[in-house]
Amino acid sequence: EVEPAGLKFDRYFAIANNQDKIITARENQNLLKIKTRIEGDTLFFCAVDQEEVAFSMAENYEESEEELLLFKDQVAAKGIHHSINSWLSNIIGEPAQLVKIDQGNLRKMKAKYNGRENDFIGFKDASAIHLISESSMNDLNKNLDKPINKHHFRSNIVIRGGEPYEEDTWKRIKIGKCEFEVAVKTARCPLITVDPETAEKDKNQEPLKTLAKLRKEKNKVNFGIYLIPRKMGVIKIGDEVEVK
Repeated sequence: EVEPAGLKFDRYFAIANNQDKIITARENQNLLKIKTRIEGDTLFFCAVDQEEVAFSMAENYEESEEELLLFKDQVAAKGIHHSINSWLSNIIGEPAQLVKIDQGNLRKMKAKYNGRENDFIGFKDASAIHLISESSMNDLNKNLDKPINKHHFRSNIVIRGGEPYEEDTWKRIKIGKCEFEVAVKTARCPLITVDPETAEKDKNQEPLKTLAKLRKEKNKVNFGIYLIPRKMGVIKIGDEVEVK
């Protein structure tokens, strides 16, 4: 389900430390050990050698208003006081608290990402939705000794078809009945060198090293594009993609 601030439930929740900062896998790679899934109104957390735990998103828990730091940005959130926090702390190896985005006080999307007056995001990096192309990923893999997969890039949408890196030129995209405006190309950080399955960093800094040779523009290494939803609705696997 496509909403103005992104896909429903995408990054509604995050984990904060005891210094009022959102923890990402850039700082703590143990986050990659946690897998989640949603069934109805229940959010499930699991990790290797740990009992799965469930968190009901429909219940009203004791919450506190929080002003948290996500990289250099202040984010309005609600701290959740629940036994899930002990489970999370144990997995990532530091004090942790589950927090959810304050839907009534979202962050304004920055002008440098081509956000307009009424474009808002939650715990995302830059824009509401991130898309990559399977053709582009296959082209990148031709240049790598060890192929990577789509999970290295943590995208919301993966499309099939077209030429490698063709998405760089797109202005608007229609998927099913939903429409999106292309914001900017996605600048990659060293997190793509961390295997999402093992949480181990590649000793050769791949695929970032190879991407830097192929895709560096103005000191940024780009792969994928950020999108801004313009017509809401539902998208599904197999939908046709139209581009302009």
